[in-house]
Parts: sequence; C-alpha cells; structure tokens
Amino acid sequence: MYASACTAWVRQLRALDYMPRAQVFTVCVGSDDFGEDVGDDAAYMLGVSPWDKSLDMTDSVTGWTAREFYDNFESFSGESATYHAASAAASLNVAVLAMEASTRLVGALVLPCCGIMSTCRKYPFLIFFPAL
Repeated sequence: MYASACTAWVRQLRALDYMPRAQVFTVCVGSDDFGEDVGDDAAYMLGVSPWDKSLDMTDSVTGWTAREFYDNFESFSGESATYHAASAAASLNVAVLAMEASTRLVGALVLPCCGIMSTCRKYPFLIFFPAL
C-alpha cells in the first residue's frame, strides 16, 4: 500500500543526488517489497512494523498463527498482509469474543463484555452502537 510512495520518495532523493544519513518512516520500512525496491538506500532508514508474520501469537477465534494469517491473506488476495489487515482481523476477533460473552447482540450489552477483556483494551477504538 505505502511501498510505492516510499519507493518513489527514495528514488526522487537519489535522482536529486541527496540522501540523508538517516530517515525515519512510520510504515515504509516494515513493507515486504520496500527493501527489495530501494536496495542499499534503505540501509539507514528507521521505521516501525506494528505487526509482522513472525509474531508468536495465535488468533483465539480462527486459531491461526500470525504466519497462517499472512499466508491465508496472501492466498486469498494476492497481496502481502500488512498491519492494516492484521489490525482489522484483530478488531473482528475482539468483536466476536465480546459478542460471544454477551447475552444478546445489542451494543449496550456487548460493550461491557468488551471492557472486561484484556484483548479489547488493546483496541479502544472499537465502538458498539445500540440497536436501532
């Protein structure tokens, strides 16, 4: 998703014959293709990868490890799974667990169940709306 913009940035810097001694990015460095695309120009770039297929964790709803999620996502979509896809899957995981812990699928009843789950506290942006 971001790799093409990041690669274009690095190529433009190279075309201008300007390469800072260090750069910090939020997502480029963690992209699968970025290092391959820019080669040695990525040597002094720092960044984060909020999620990676090598994480030692298992989804409690699907039973997939991070690697299995990555492989299934890639097989289905033809794209490498990024932290965006993993975060969306984790959000669904939290929603499923909260709904299963609730007595009814009503936002006002699901929300308290979510609040007591440690997993849910990691995803505070989830919002359960009351039934209309």
